[in-house]
Amino acid sequence: MIVGLVANIGIIILNIYVIFKINPSSLNKENFTRKQIIYYIFFETLAGFWLMTNATIIGNTRFDLRLVLFSLGFKYLGWKVMSPAVLFIAISRFMLDSSFASWINLFLAMVLLITLPFLTTYLEKKVSPNKQLYGLVTYNALIMSPFAIYSTGKVWEPLGILFLLLLVSYLLIYFLNYVILELQTIFVGATIDDLTQLHNVRTFREVINKHSSEKDATIIMIDIDHFKYYNDQYGHSVGDQILQEVGFVFNHYSTKNTRIYRIGGDEFAILFFNQSPESIQAYISAVQKAIGNIEVSVGGEILTVQLSIGQAVQQNEESLTQTLQRADKYLYQAKNNGRNQLQSDR
Repeated sequence: MIVGLVANIGIIILNIYVIFKINPSSLNKENFTRKQIIYYIFFETLAGFWLMTNATIIGNTRFDLRLVLFSLGFKYLGWKVMSPAVLFIAISRFMLDSSFASWINLFLAMVLLITLPFLTTYLEKKVSPNKQLYGLVTYNALIMSPFAIYSTGKVWEPLGILFLLLLVSYLLIYFLNYVILELQTIFVGATIDDLTQLHNVRTFREVINKHSSEKDATIIMIDIDHFKYYNDQYGHSVGDQILQEVGFVFNHYSTKNTRIYRIGGDEFAILFFNQSPESIQAYISAVQKAIGNIEVSVGGEILTVQLSIGQAVQQNEESLTQTLQRADKYLYQAKNNGRNQLQSDR
């Protein structure tokens, strides 16, 4: 049993590593892309199956740390990932044996995938992250107990194993939740600009490299007009305030499909993939209007913000790096032609 338990702990830790490799910037389950959701479902299912192959077996009943996998999964990955994963894990149980215990396990999985999303939502509103996970693990163990007794035909042995697994789960969750929160802090610090809370130039370059094969992209380069003057005339604290106000607006218009990046002092970039010229123009117009409403009060004087914008649409056989260079060229045209305007190749 000890060997299987150690193997289970290793699988859980490895699973967390894979999760961060898929999406190192954040575990915001509301903003996962469809591709990320598919990856997460696959790896959670694989982890669950791997846990079962290293389980403690009484009769045909398997005792393992799936209760930790499910609790962490519903907390950080959400029901869109974990409900399918729980079902697939239960179905994969039949690959190990097709006993009556496998059918009980499938029924148990149906109960969990229906109830855990509601319990997770309730706990998120009521208690701290650690207590949420303790509650989810305890619920998993309580639900499993009668099924374990019924499928094994015994009472004290399965309850003793479940009690031991529960204690190990509490300790593991205390440690893993701390690690997850620390990793999130580290990754956010490496990918998010502290002043504006926008994704930074490092993330922008990673996206450019990741989507190097894209052939229907539009890149927008943005510069705050007269920003150097504001900094020199009113001080860096005012410049920072302007950047924060601009960052607030840009964050409001950033989505999982359209992000605005801070790539320099007062320079920003937007990437569009597979979007119509009309939708892009409407988006830029909305952003310009919102930025135009910014007012920064300095000693009785009101400062407003305007933007110079360069736009380049990817041409045939052109790399994203080349498109970026052309967008930058159009940005400088906008600045040299009087600022507060958009220059593009269209």
